[in-house]
Amino acid sequence: QIGSDPCTADEDLRWEYTIDLDNNGVGPTITGTTNDASSIYPIGAHSITWTLEDGCGNLETCTQLFYVVDESAPNLVVISESTVSLVSQIPSGGSAELWATELNLSSFDQCNGPVDLLIERPPFAVVGSPLSPPASAATGVEFDCDDVPEVEVRAWGKDQVDNWTFVTVNVNVMDPNNACGPVAPLAI
Repeated sequence: QIGSDPCTADEDLRWEYTIDLDNNGVGPTITGTTNDASSIYPIGAHSITWTLEDGCGNLETCTQLFYVVDESAPNLVVISESTVSLVSQIPSGGSAELWATELNLSSFDQCNGPVDLLIERPPFAVVGSPLSPPASAATGVEFDCDDVPEVEVRAWGKDQVDNWTFVTVNVNVMDPNNACGPVAPLAI
């Protein structure tokens, strides 16, 4: 904030400010005696009232609204690789499920609470702006015989104000019980 006065040198002006967190008139408030109120504030709408006094006792006030918004995606901390085993499903061969929560190790958001997870299997949709998962992303996905031996999936994470991000996870699809039928021997 800057101020000037024709009869008082800039360095002799007296600054005060009061910040009304949440701009609701009831506080909590933060006060200071400088023209710099830079700090870390909670997410939301706040007001700051500046008071400037010159050397003659004249006061001038100005109130401004300011907003702190969360535009940062959550931090996904997930496993880089998972393994699922197919179980027999007559007559279709084998299937296995994987839930997005099974990939999570300790995903977090720096600003506001839990991270919601989704999982997307190929074919992957084109990622646009703003970043968000396709409608095909779900809390869980199924794998079948066509996915043996490996599939790459996207793990999506969303914070409480709809900031999204994703990471790629390899899924090893195993068929230990020959649910997909016997494997033909390799010809040499």
